[in-house]
Amino acid sequence: MQVYDVLLHTYEAGTPGIRMSDLASKVLLTKSGLTARIDRLEQRDMVRRVPDPEDRRATRVVLTDHGAAVFREAAAFHMTSVERHFSTAISDDEARTIVTALERVLDGIG
Repeated sequence: MQVYDVLLHTYEAGTPGIRMSDLASKVLLTKSGLTARIDRLEQRDMVRRVPDPEDRRATRVVLTDHGAAVFREAAAFHMTSVERHFSTAISDDEARTIVTALERVLDGIG
């Protein structure tokens, strides 16, 4: 699941990529744990490291074309699975209630 999370947050960051330190906090890995994960993803041509143009001490992670394709395929599978599991467990009204509650939580965070 951590690979999916790394790809998700890197994908969401878009073209400029995401700083390694920011990515580490989002995926709940130590910096050394994230470094090892990024090393493996680089070996699989899914991500690459680039210098941060705003801070030469920092490094950003960006998806390669291959990494973006892998992520999109995994995301489609993930969403299908989530929809299948939730649609059998809760009603449409319950889903709307959950969405409303989570939106309030997000509003409180932001």
